[in-house]
Amino acid sequence: MNSLVLVIIAAISFGTGVMVTHWKHNSDALSEERMQAQVDKAARAAAASVADQTAEAIGGIRIESRTIYQQGRTEVVRVPVYADCLVPAAGSQLLNEARGFGDGGPVADSALPANATHSDPERRADPDG
Repeated sequence: MNSLVLVIIAAISFGTGVMVTHWKHNSDALSEERMQAQVDKAARAAAASVADQTAEAIGGIRIESRTIYQQGRTEVVRVPVYADCLVPAAGSQLLNEARGFGDGGPVADSALPANATHSDPERRADPDG
């Protein structure tokens, strides 16, 4: 008889344990569903807020028709000329050689004179005086 009572108590304990496990599992699942429902509700509220703001902004758009006349603008850009550029005789010789006018080569109007101390012919220093 004692063993029968122990078997009955064990069966009741086992059944109670299984039921408590199912209740716990169902409770956890219900908590997850409620949490997900709150997240979904917040997402829908944010989307609705953005949609309302977008609709309000679109309603405030003003459409205008304008004719655009294209106009050209001309700008003349000049390279600066430095009037006070002094080239010593050795420098003018190097420039002429680099241009191909030195050492008995062809003499052209663009060659610098060998005795040039100033780039402006009117302001060149007279080497004799």
